[in-house]
Amino acid sequence: MCKAMEDLWNEAANEGKKESQREAAFRMLAAGTLTLEQIAEFSGLTIEEVKQIQKEKAS
Repeated sequence: MCKAMEDLWNEAANEGKKESQREAAFRMLAAGTLTLEQIAEFSGLTIEEVKQIQKEKAS
């Protein structure tokens, strides 16, 4: 039971981190001063993830 709770905790923490990274990338895209490569580097996301956020922002 303890291992299951630890796994759930870690999964929630990872999801929170990923959401923070996505929000940061969204703000960087909105600023419009950085390249996709720079945003990926600074946010810790992949370029593909940044491109997906860019598509979401456009719609």
